[in-house]
Amino acid sequence: MDVDGAEGGGGAADVNLQANRLVRIALFMEHRRMPLKRDDISKKVFGPSATRASRSFNRVFERAQNILSRTFGFELVELQSRAAMDKATAAADPSVVNDEDEDDDDAPAATQGKGKGKKKATGKKKAAPTGSKTYIIRSILHPTIISLASLPDEEVLDAELNDIPEDDDDAPQNARSQSTSSSVSPSCAGTLLSFSSPALPALENPAALGILHVILSLILVSGRLMNDREFRAALRQLHLPAAAEVPLGRSAHNLPGSGGSNSMNIDAYLQHLIRQGYLDRIVVGEGGKPKTSGKRGRTSTAGGDADDGEASKYEWRWGARSQSEIGEKAMAEFMAEFMVGSKGNDDQGEGRRAGGSGRGAQNTGAVMKKMMDGIEKAAGGNLADLK
Repeated sequence: MDVDGAEGGGGAADVNLQANRLVRIALFMEHRRMPLKRDDISKKVFGPSATRASRSFNRVFERAQNILSRTFGFELVELQSRAAMDKATAAADPSVVNDEDEDDDDAPAATQGKGKGKKKATGKKKAAPTGSKTYIIRSILHPTIISLASLPDEEVLDAELNDIPEDDDDAPQNARSQSTSSSVSPSCAGTLLSFSSPALPALENPAALGILHVILSLILVSGRLMNDREFRAALRQLHLPAAAEVPLGRSAHNLPGSGGSNSMNIDAYLQHLIRQGYLDRIVVGEGGKPKTSGKRGRTSTAGGDADDGEASKYEWRWGARSQSEIGEKAMAEFMAEFMVGSKGNDDQGEGRRAGGSGRGAQNTGAVMKKMMDGIEKAAGGNLADLK
């Protein structure tokens, strides 16, 4: 059957066929961590007929959602538009809205402020669309299931060892008869979910994911915005200058910017994160004019000294994918648990040495709440959940 060339007439069989086609395309794009555009769905799923795409989209989309959720534990979600993200940020922290923004909220960041002092032709302002007509896949599995699937299991390890081809150079001698850690093939993890699998996409390497989450944490506690100079300075303090290499695993040599190696420098990695929607780099003002940034009224100038003139033109913030896939609340909880967990372990150790019952453990809840409140204050407003 010619799946890509099949014509659909709107019947149940055609809806199933188009839904399966949509699932296949969505999974392919997700493996590359690239958003799926509505236009691509219309062309590759429904063909050249725009009328058929418009009439059948909702039914096909709903059917594809059922397939993704029941088969893979995934769901398709639409990313927010930049206007919607700006509106949500303003709702959390009204000080990020300045006079220029009030003149033209719907304009791109690089052109906002052009219409200052000019009256609009009509008294009614058109509402900005909240959706971007681009979609990603995200997991709907419960965190408990993910945690259990990440634990080593002897049966899973035995099954992996039995699946190793006879001529696999990575396979240790007697691997199928021995399952000790010293004889396990590098391609075998013994878990249902593994971050060391060679089949894992390059940008899901633990080192790359760790750097991404550190970057998102820094931006969040910096008022949701960091100008380029502060951003680069923070990375250097973490021993991540522009020339630092980010290890990405076996499949990284296929990525642009890797130079055929299994790593890429920080600048190339940041460009990948922008393309994938995890980060957003926006222009601050224009023509060297200062513009109030999102950091609660702080001003950033683009026409200062020669050293920081170029750097001050840009600001970094979360991309739409980070808002929909990770979420500010989850990131804040991760940061708080890391900080409180380290402090709690120290307090428990001191309590045991003093013969006490570990007062640190009893106060963990209060310390955790205090830490979350501090992160929320540093972010400049209420922390948003997944969008």
